Amino acid sequence: MAAGIAPLAIGASYDATGGYTATLLVCAALTAGCAVAFLTLPAPYVPAGVVDPTTKQNRPIANAVPTSTLREADDTRP
Repeated sequence: MAAGIAPLAIGASYDATGGYTATLLVCAALTAGCAVAFLTLPAPYVPAGVVDPTTKQNRPIANAVPTSTLREADDTRP
């Protein structure tokens, strides 16, 4: 939605101010706010039953390593 509205808003800002400086400062502030919000997200939820096969202990999904890949499973070369 923002990708559709942004060109109109930036064009209107250029027409009103004669430059892009104010619009770029607003975009930079919004980007910084999004970065701060992203960095303050909580850790992902780890459902029960996610077990590391090497240690037999629960581990976060973000650290999970697949035991095989689709390429290895479909590879018919010798």
